[in-house]
Amino acid sequence: MRRSPQPRWHGADPATVHDGATLTLAGGRSCRVRPIRGSDRDLKREFLAGLSARARYNRFLGAVRELSPEALDRL
Repeated sequence: MRRSPQPRWHGADPATVHDGATLTLAGGRSCRVRPIRGSDRDLKREFLAGLSARARYNRFLGAVRELSPEALDRL
């Protein structure tokens, strides 16, 4: 497989990808979308803690109760 030296942005402006973007949804409402930041670790931990055991199993392909700080950083 040959890799392209430039990432493909699929319609996003590369200059704004790191800042996120405001999208207009089908119903006319707007939604702010941005990349996950390192400062979001606690939010990721809370999100995963709120999942059912089955949802965590499906997401990580195994029984996971909580993730280490290093694993959260890799998400």
